[in-house]
Amino acid sequence: MRPSLLQWVKAQSEKGGTIISICYGALPVANTGLFDGHRATSHYSNEEMRAELFPKLNWQKNIRYVADGKFVSSAGVTASMPTSIALVEAIAGPEKAAEVARDVGIDNWDSRHNSDAFRSDPDNADMPNRNTKPQVKIGIPVKEGDDEIALSLTAEAYSTTGITMAAAVAASKSPFRLAHGKSSSPTLSQMAPSRQTACLRRSTQLRRRGRSTSL
Repeated sequence: MRPSLLQWVKAQSEKGGTIISICYGALPVANTGLFDGHRATSHYSNEEMRAELFPKLNWQKNIRYVADGKFVSSAGVTASMPTSIALVEAIAGPEKAAEVARDVGIDNWDSRHNSDAFRSDPDNADMPNRNTKPQVKIGIPVKEGDDEIALSLTAEAYSTTGITMAAAVAASKSPFRLAHGKSSSPTLSQMAPSRQTACLRRSTQLRRRGRSTSL
C-alpha cells in the first residue's frame, strides 16, 4: 500500500475527520493503525485474512456497516448505499434520511445483514466454488473520457461472480485519461469477433440503438 495514501488518511483523522471505508477499503485504513481497538467490518471474503493481518481490531461479521466513534466501515460495495443513508441520518436526522432513501430507491438502511448467505456452497450448483477459476472473459469497451465510477461498477459486477473475469478493451493498449483524470491501460486491444463474449456484443448492440450510455 502506498505510504502517501496511508499518511493522507491518517492526516484526515488527525484533523478531526470521520474515516469511512467501503468493502476492501477497510484494509488500507486498518494498515494505518487508526482502526486498532475499534470495531470494524469489511467484505466477507477477507474475514480470515483481515483477522490474521490486523488482530488488534474487533472485526465484525454478518453486518452491513459498523460505526465506532469517528470510524465507519461497510461490508461489500452494495452496503455503501445503506451506509450512506445511515450517515445522512446521523448528520441531518431521520426525516432527511428517509427523503434521500426514497430518492435513491432504498427502503431499509439498518445494519442487519447475513453475509454468510453469499458464501460458496458446495451443495448449491448455482454458486461457484471459492476456488473456481474464471471460465469466461468479459470485454468491457472503454475509451478516453469514460466515467471511472461507471467503469469500476461494471467491472466489479462481472469480476466478483467467480465465473467471469472482466477486461478493459480499447483500440490499443496505450494508456489514456478517463473523465476525472484517472489513467487507464486497457488489458486487451480489440478482440477478434470470435473471441468476443455475448455480453460484449449485446453491449455494442444496445449502444448502437441509443439505449445505453458510455461506461
